[in-house]
Amino acid sequence: MFISELGKITILVKIRGKLLPAPLLWSFYLWLLPTTWYKMQESEFINITKLVIDNLEGGYYHPDFHLQNPQKFPRGTSGETMFGLDRHNGHDLYYSTKRKSSNVYKNLDFIYSGAYKYKTPESKEFWGTLDKANARKNWSWLYRGGKSEKRLTELAAKIIYPQFMALVKKYLTPEAQKAVFKDPRLIFHFSYATWNGSGWFADVFAPAINDAVSKGVKGNDLVRIAINSRLNSGNKLIAKGGNQIQSLFDSGKLDNLKPGFTVDPKKALIFVSLTAAGIYYLYQNGYLDKPIKKIKSFIYAS
Repeated sequence: MFISELGKITILVKIRGKLLPAPLLWSFYLWLLPTTWYKMQESEFINITKLVIDNLEGGYYHPDFHLQNPQKFPRGTSGETMFGLDRHNGHDLYYSTKRKSSNVYKNLDFIYSGAYKYKTPESKEFWGTLDKANARKNWSWLYRGGKSEKRLTELAAKIIYPQFMALVKKYLTPEAQKAVFKDPRLIFHFSYATWNGSGWFADVFAPAINDAVSKGVKGNDLVRIAINSRLNSGNKLIAKGGNQIQSLFDSGKLDNLKPGFTVDPKKALIFVSLTAAGIYYLYQNGYLDKPIKKIKSFIYAS
């Protein structure tokens, strides 16, 4: 219901027997404007992330390699890995069952015995492909899957997508999210940041973009800040990735990629509906009489 007091508009909306005052309703309404009109298109993320995998991520690794040659493969704590996805250390990305052992080799026994339930069909197919090929015995270091490479790349991108979105929503401001989703280069940067880890994402990459966007930085300048956050990170591997990404951008390989930005139709409908309701209320209560008269006068005068 609507109540007008002392020339001020107070709107009370009855929801489940409770009346909500206008400030609460319209604060929610205004919050909708900058933050929820847009969403990330998973298909575009996958296309961009395929390039991340093709250009920046390595192929196969198994902890058995460390046992056979610890000098060449010193990564004793790394699990079975493909395209940078670590089956042991990244357990929660793939399995809904809690990890039973922190020891890489003991955990392998649980994995191969089928003790864990996969979280998604993509994870099941991805690791299942390796198991069917008996990759542990048949695949060499950095092998990329042969005929299965294309499908494995697509599955890896789909697996990483929920983690990417979780980090984006948690650490990027709504305005920064919009800027990232509009630029394939920034999606690439933050897709790779997901592989770099939540610490790098939260403490280095996200703050740099949040700050720049808040100051009105856009386009190529924003991309430059993203690259510099890697180059000036103080970490050789992260800086190396920054140089590789810059070279990739300069090569033009991303020129034909589409941005991940799209309007969310459901949330746009909420906005339009609230706007229509507000205009209808103003019209019904005479608040638009003067503006309408002025418009009519202008039209007739013309």
